[in-house]
Amino acid sequence: MRWQSQIMLLLILALVAGWYYFYEIRGERYRAEQAVEAKRVFPGLDPSDITGFEFVRTASGDPQEEPFGTDSESGAMSFQFSKTDLIWRIAYPVHTDADTAKIDDLVDRIAHISCDRSITPVEDRSVYGLANPAFRLILTTKGPGKTELSFLLGNENPTGQFFYGSKDAGSDICLVSNAIKEDLTKDLFYFRDKRILHFDAADVRRMEINTEKLPHLTVERKQDEWILGGETPQPGDTGRISDLLYALRDQQISRVISETCENPDQYGLDRPRAQIRLFLSPSDASHVLHIGRSTDDSGKFFFAIRENNPHVFAVSRDLIEKLPADPFDFRSKDICSFERNSVQRLSIVNSNGKYDLVRDGESEWRMISPSQFEADSTVIGSILSDLAYLKATGIGDGSESFGEINLQVSLYEEGKADPFLEITAGGHPPDGVGRWLKTTGTVSVFRVSESDIRRFQKTEFDFRKKDLLVFRRDALEQIELARYDTRLIFSPDRDSWRVVEPEDPDIAESDLDDIFWAVNNLKMNGIVAENQPSLEVFGLDQPILSIKIKLKNQILGPLLIGAETPDGTNRYAAFRNSSQIVTISGDSLKNVIHLPFFNPDNQDDNPFDTGTNVN
Repeated sequence: MRWQSQIMLLLILALVAGWYYFYEIRGERYRAEQAVEAKRVFPGLDPSDITGFEFVRTASGDPQEEPFGTDSESGAMSFQFSKTDLIWRIAYPVHTDADTAKIDDLVDRIAHISCDRSITPVEDRSVYGLANPAFRLILTTKGPGKTELSFLLGNENPTGQFFYGSKDAGSDICLVSNAIKEDLTKDLFYFRDKRILHFDAADVRRMEINTEKLPHLTVERKQDEWILGGETPQPGDTGRISDLLYALRDQQISRVISETCENPDQYGLDRPRAQIRLFLSPSDASHVLHIGRSTDDSGKFFFAIRENNPHVFAVSRDLIEKLPADPFDFRSKDICSFERNSVQRLSIVNSNGKYDLVRDGESEWRMISPSQFEADSTVIGSILSDLAYLKATGIGDGSESFGEINLQVSLYEEGKADPFLEITAGGHPPDGVGRWLKTTGTVSVFRVSESDIRRFQKTEFDFRKKDLLVFRRDALEQIELARYDTRLIFSPDRDSWRVVEPEDPDIAESDLDDIFWAVNNLKMNGIVAENQPSLEVFGLDQPILSIKIKLKNQILGPLLIGAETPDGTNRYAAFRNSSQIVTISGDSLKNVIHLPFFNPDNQDDNPFDTGTNVN
């Protein structure tokens, strides 16, 4: 039957596809892996099973100059490494920690050495440099048998791309890649662990520093904070302390000076310029670093030694510069700490007067004394932020005069009659730099910069909202401008504008854009008078421009723009029926006033542009 034939064909096709996948695809991958494995000098060897490694290089191996591990007669040099708990150590010619990552990488490459081509053994192995091989590699593997595997490397072949190699004197000679040569010709310093101290910064619970200027400075970790020790414990500068810890953890030895320290005075280590002691938890172990004199006149490097370790090495000046020169270096520079949202009332007494402000809702503020008005919440937020981030530049020793009070800021919580935080600024320190400052809750007297104090020397006007015309385009219905006997009314129309009046406008779309951006977010930059009965002297009885903004639920204006101020930098402005006279920047509406639409004959005969002295 026809359907039976189709099923049979499908089965045959499935069998062919399966054979192709398993034999051609997966089988090809397996055969390739087997071919690579067959070429390995040490087939089946897992690098993680290697627990010891030694290589000996003769003078013909062209080693770099190395004072340790060299046989003076034969010129042979031997390095030995051993691994315990995944950590490599140098066992010979010195006993010290090795760079585990580098040794692991080298051992992995040695374990996977491949024989590119075999050469039938010959009687004269010296032709290939294997009678006295340049390198002898010896691997020790773990396991019940604990075997040793060796490999000899002789001369390079004529192309310089391969070594002649052999497992022993009787084995076949093979060609192996010389990619490993670079590692085998490194000096001992390359294989060393170059960390200054071995620790995890998170485990340090206490640090003691002794320097020429600081005989004994102690910082101790309390949960996530550092505390500076002394008669009166002070909060520590977490960032500065962490910088030193990370430098001790991450910076590397520049070079090893001597494997022994028989004469500490030779390196200035008999009376070190600095001593750093770290106490770790939970083991309660300690690490101690002694730093001596500079290695030369340049002062770029310094002699150093670890306690209970004989090796003298050089450390960079970068580490020295992270040491504190004064206890204040490690003290927290924060002066006050508070939640800005918890402040319900703010009182400032400065050289300009006394100002009291209260929170009006979540984000709004009002001034209640000496005047009453809606305050600029951005200014209040800036003041609170400046207080929260105020940093000390120094601390007084208590002998200096605090001087005359220059500023006082008080913060109140809701319903509380007394401030929860009060900051007082006084006179200048003896050197005249900055000012003294003190806060409630601390006995310290801080030095702060003069510029920080100037930020709080606000005037009443600084606290006012400066907005005159502020609106969103999506709430706008129309803008109406009047200049002399010319009137322009236009409305938003999607992404463009529609002119309502006049019927046949001679004004470009770009000019309408300019008007919108000029009148929107228009702000005052000063108040001239609060109760001015006469507008004539300000040019506001015959304004040069009138601006009216109609929103969907509000009308702003008309705002009248008058004459220039005597200095020519500003213009007078006032809302109609308001006796408050303000000034705006002379440039803010300059392009609008001088639009050709308002001056068809290119005439701008405003009688008030010359400015009128109102004093």
